[in-house]
Amino acid sequence: MPKYEIMYLFSPQIPEKEAQEEIVKANDVIKELGGKIEKEEYWGLKDLAYEIKKYKQGYYHINWFTLNKEEVDSLKKKLKSIPPLLRFLITTFVEGQEIIIPQEKTEGSLEQVSATLQPQIGTKKAISRPPKETPSQKKKSSKTSKKPKAEMEDLDKKLEEILKEEVL
Repeated sequence: MPKYEIMYLFSPQIPEKEAQEEIVKANDVIKELGGKIEKEEYWGLKDLAYEIKKYKQGYYHINWFTLNKEEVDSLKKKLKSIPPLLRFLITTFVEGQEIIIPQEKTEGSLEQVSATLQPQIGTKKAISRPPKETPSQKKKSSKTSKKPKAEMEDLDKKLEEILKEEVL
């Protein structure tokens, strides 16, 4: 059976205890469809990277599980019927990859957490990518590639030449 990862995002309108009960319901849906939950991690109430349905926070939970390919669409339909579930994301693993849960808890928005965990979760080793240039680095590199600034004396001479020419 293929391995999957699912991230749940529940509404902050419900109490934390109720959010955990809803997580159990969502996990039961996976089990009803013949899936087996291998690992799970509850992150609690976190800030969102952007508003979803006018909410700025949500309860996050991640599961790693196995499930038949044919049942994934059924899982999606059933999860959509859980009212406090704002969003969920199901991703697949390629055979041979390991599930690694980081030892340290990461705080911050989902965007920050994803950037921290992405190289670790579901891969045997992190993929090295060249670092992106920050806007200040881009400005510095673009300044160095331009022609050197003209001296003030050169500008004055050029201006005098232009003014001495006859206008037609």
